[in-house]
Amino acid sequence: ALGTDTAGSGRVPAMLNNIYGLKPSRGVFSMSGVLPACRTLDCPSVFALCVADAEKVFSVAAVKDTGDAYARANPFNNSSRFFGEPLDPQIIGVPRASQLEFFGDESSAQLFHKAIEDWRALGAEIVEVDIDPLLLAAKLLYEGPWVAERYAAIELLLTTQPDAVHEVVRGIVETAADKSAVAAFKAEYALQEYRAYAERLFGEIDFLLSPTAPRSYLIAELLEDPVQLNSNMGFYTNYMNLLDLCGLAIPAGFMSNGIPFGVTLIAPRFREASLLSQALGWERKQQLPMGASSETYSTKTDFSAVSNRKDIAVAVCGAHLEGMPLNWQLSERGAKLISATTTSENYRFYALPGGPVKRPGLIRDEESGCSIHVEVWSLPAKEFGSFVAAIPFPLGIGKLELTDGSWVSGFVCERMAIEGAEDISALGSWRKYIAELQPRN
Repeated sequence: ALGTDTAGSGRVPAMLNNIYGLKPSRGVFSMSGVLPACRTLDCPSVFALCVADAEKVFSVAAVKDTGDAYARANPFNNSSRFFGEPLDPQIIGVPRASQLEFFGDESSAQLFHKAIEDWRALGAEIVEVDIDPLLLAAKLLYEGPWVAERYAAIELLLTTQPDAVHEVVRGIVETAADKSAVAAFKAEYALQEYRAYAERLFGEIDFLLSPTAPRSYLIAELLEDPVQLNSNMGFYTNYMNLLDLCGLAIPAGFMSNGIPFGVTLIAPRFREASLLSQALGWERKQQLPMGASSETYSTKTDFSAVSNRKDIAVAVCGAHLEGMPLNWQLSERGAKLISATTTSENYRFYALPGGPVKRPGLIRDEESGCSIHVEVWSLPAKEFGSFVAAIPFPLGIGKLELTDGSWVSGFVCERMAIEGAEDISALGSWRKYIAELQPRN
């Protein structure tokens, strides 16, 4: 089923019905024909019994609508080809203990802490992070000038048939009269600070995990205090569209009153394929009933996904080593050193002629090879193309076999280039070769 999501209405109902709720990146789904609440923030959402169904709808609907001024194209690396089993352990951030809020519901708190341990058991690295800037951004949605955008959406109805609007909604939207253009700009400045924080945060983690909602309420309770209790329900959801994030609401058990509880996995825009892929492992491990049924989801589908890593491991063996003349081409692109290791014993190593920056050539030779020292760097995927494009002939990037049997992208050399080159395989290291070239006192 489809829904809409401005502040959480594609995620909280999913939690309460024990189903998945995908809130995509803004603009990925067409908003043509959808009555807006906040046109700059709204996006249709997907309700699904299982992860595969949510992905299937996403793959069909994520097509840019040229008739929607707010539409954005879904990048290739967020397509169905990248949906599948997560290939690497992920770093998942969770709110600091002091920032968690369940409004007195101990059952929800217990289920969230259990969910954290369940993600850890799936291989995720769990780290506590500061979500205060995100929560401050959330306050802007109803306490800031974005209420005026809600007014703009139903202005004609409010001015011609005010009684046709529910009194609670009308009471919220009519506060737009107190919002000024000056306040709007001040709020935009604050929001930009929160966006910058979110960008830094997701540079350190792969996903953020939070409760979908702190707790649930009975209808009678909501009728007594609709504004505050609805605000409570949106405690963890209201900031996501403002900060240009996407999220997947995931079933995570049942509270003591029998009502479903859920968690939401959150990522930067255009990371839906990663969210859905990560949820596959959770779905198969938890084996929760689907929706209101007693059936659990099982599949034998082979999701042959292309890796959708944010970073690419690159092995270097010469002038790109740490401290060497060309290392800046990695470090200034944001690459980080992962490890110093060696190749398998299947390579020959040559000092190529030319310069001024001297370079080695690494050739695979399974008959008379040896192991060669390399460094493995983690390079942001968005920088990989420009890095490779700058590599001169006869060098290039291919696949290297490391001493542990794993394969990574790394520097290789055209075999024809070793004619006349100095074989330095016996040294096993470019650093040793460079050291031998230095004049001795």
